[in-house]
Order: sequence, then C-alpha cells, then structure tokens
Amino acid sequence: MIIFARKHFSSKNAKLFSFLINLAIYFRAGIALGNRALRKSVLPVLDYGAMLILLFGIASVYQNYTSIFIPEILLKMALPVYAGIWFLSLVFSGGYDKPVRLISGIFGAAIGTGLILMIYALLPKDFQFSRLIILAGGGMVLGILSFDPFDFAHVFTSMENWRSKQ
Repeated sequence: MIIFARKHFSSKNAKLFSFLINLAIYFRAGIALGNRALRKSVLPVLDYGAMLILLFGIASVYQNYTSIFIPEILLKMALPVYAGIWFLSLVFSGGYDKPVRLISGIFGAAIGTGLILMIYALLPKDFQFSRLIILAGGGMVLGILSFDPFDFAHVFTSMENWRSKQ
C-alpha cells in the first residue's frame, strides 16, 4: 500500500497516506498483542484470585473454629505473599505450560508449600499464626489445579447428550 501511495499520490499526500497506513498497522499489531496477553493471563489471574479468596476463607474458618484471634494486618500481609509464592512456584514448575500436565502443577504446589513452611519456620513467633492454614492452603492449591473450567463445559455437554439418548 505504501508503494502504491508513493507511486500514485503527490509527495505531500503520499507521506500523509504512508503515515496513516503505518499508524493503522501498528495499531492493529498493538491490539493483537494485547489480545494475546489477555488470553494468556486470564487463567493465572483467576487462579491467583481463587487462591487468595480461599486462603482468607480458610483463615476465617480457622479463627471461628479455634477461637484464636489472628491480627488482621498479619493476615493481609501474609496471605497474599503465600498465594504469590504458590503462584510463582506453579509458573516456574511449568503448571501453565501447554500441554497442561497435572504432575507439573502438583510438583509446583508441593514446592510452594515447602517453601512457605521453610519461610514460616524462620519467622519470629509474633508473626507465626498457624501451619494448618498453610497445609490447608496447599491442599486448596491442588484442588484449584484439578478443577479446569474448560473441562466443566465438556462435562455438561456430555450429560446433555447422555440424557437426550435415553
């Protein structure tokens, strides 16, 4: 298109037309890159959010069940760090690589749980609140990994097909 513009338009119009063509090309490339980044980041962001919400839920249930008060500031600092460590251990172990392999996720969750427990052991007693929350969180991460939202649609489709045959 730029060659066509240079050949068939005057010098001034050809430069303007070439600029607009380049602008459109870079705009479209930016949209494509943004779309690709968004598609690749949706599942990890959802996983991190689910980890964080479930960790706060586990901590709340733990506090209600044991009647042990954990300072809110400590929970707001520690639980996002725990979720971040689990998330990064999943990323570095290949938990989000294609094709998805459950063993990579299990390995990442185990490494993350071990790392969190090691860091927890080095903290002063004032900052330690419960290993049970960490271990339950590790189990929760395994539960999140075993739930694939894309397989869920397949299960419902299979059930509908099965019902229609009967």
